[in-house]
Amino acid sequence: MKRLKKDIKEKNFKNIYLFYGDEEYLKRIYIDKLKKELVSNETEMMNYDFFEGNTVNVREIIDSAETMPFMSDYRLILIKNSGLFALGRKEDTALLSDYVNDMPKNTVIVFNEEKIDKRNSFYKIADKKGMCVDFKLPSENELVEFLVKRAKNRKIIVSNSSCIYFLRCILDNMDTIVSEIDKLIDYCQEKGEIKNNDIDAVCTKSLESKIFYLTEQIGNRNLLNALYAYENLILNKEQPLMILSMIARQFRYILQLKELSQKGFNADMAASALGIRRFQAVEFLKQSSSFEYNTLVNALKDCLECDVKIKTGKLSDKSGVKSLIIKYTQKL
Repeated sequence: MKRLKKDIKEKNFKNIYLFYGDEEYLKRIYIDKLKKELVSNETEMMNYDFFEGNTVNVREIIDSAETMPFMSDYRLILIKNSGLFALGRKEDTALLSDYVNDMPKNTVIVFNEEKIDKRNSFYKIADKKGMCVDFKLPSENELVEFLVKRAKNRKIIVSNSSCIYFLRCILDNMDTIVSEIDKLIDYCQEKGEIKNNDIDAVCTKSLESKIFYLTEQIGNRNLLNALYAYENLILNKEQPLMILSMIARQFRYILQLKELSQKGFNADMAASALGIRRFQAVEFLKQSSSFEYNTLVNALKDCLECDVKIKTGKLSDKSGVKSLIIKYTQKL
């Protein structure tokens, strides 16, 4: 993404861009940046074409690409979810692969794809002739910087620690993060500062953060809080089996952090090894001190057993998960 940002700033445009990955917000941001640089509002109708869907006609794309820009240096073509970077469109990808070797220098094609296969021949050509960008959720430091800057632009102060707390509560995708921080900024406009209690009061917390709180209460042996957290999840229409799978996932991470800690891993190293955020590693590491190793192993076995019994009708889903929570809140 840094290379893409640099190229746009320096107006060093490629003929082909492939944007893929989970972060639709960031894709939109960079598509808009490219569009702003390549096509003016006055000439957009003449110099911009949009195609969508896996039935898009490749010859129409080529015809559009061959059209000379009108009163502009560039022509922009945006293609969404074409399926040309997955398996199944061999003739179309072969045709486009041949074409892009000699396409006009003043035509820019941007592919915005949900699914790609890096074994696809057209992917390899796009990577060689243009730029392929995998849009992922930014790093923790980048997200904190983003939040601080967004708040500052509205004359609101937010500390790094509150940003970390916000991410712990909200972490999902950039669309959700942006929506929640803007809501929080509006709420705190009068006092000019965001605190943790404001986050608790205003933000819609993610399922993961709620499950994290639940396992934290289990680790703290606080049965009332643990049951309250569970009942709130049920009231919010979360399915007991989903809650169970998330509890198992949390226990698994806590166990892994406990093992890595014993091997000398710090939070940064553990986060990298497990593919999670640093603040998640810090919190899982903290929770690991509340559980014995064997307790965590047995908890994972019991989660699996509970899942099987619920799915085979031997146990009620709601009461089965509740019994598991009670057992491990008292068994520490």
